[in-house]
Amino acid sequence: MTAHSGCAIWMRVVSLIAIGFGLMTIWEGGAVLFVDGAARQAAGHYVPFVLWFNFLAGFATSSPASACGCAGAGPRG
Repeated sequence: MTAHSGCAIWMRVVSLIAIGFGLMTIWEGGAVLFVDGAARQAAGHYVPFVLWFNFLAGFATSSPASACGCAGAGPRG
């Protein structure tokens, strides 16, 4: 029995999309926060709290727990 045997393929696809979205959030948020360049100028006026929250949420979205998809599903029935 494999680790993903009870997991539907669509759940794995959704997990990979979520991880990709989280990594892009980290990349773009980090560029605005830490690099004084085109990304910061393109962002214009922004609310620092919201930017920091989204940047940190990117780590939660791309965490290994997201990759597990069905790990916390538990028994069904």
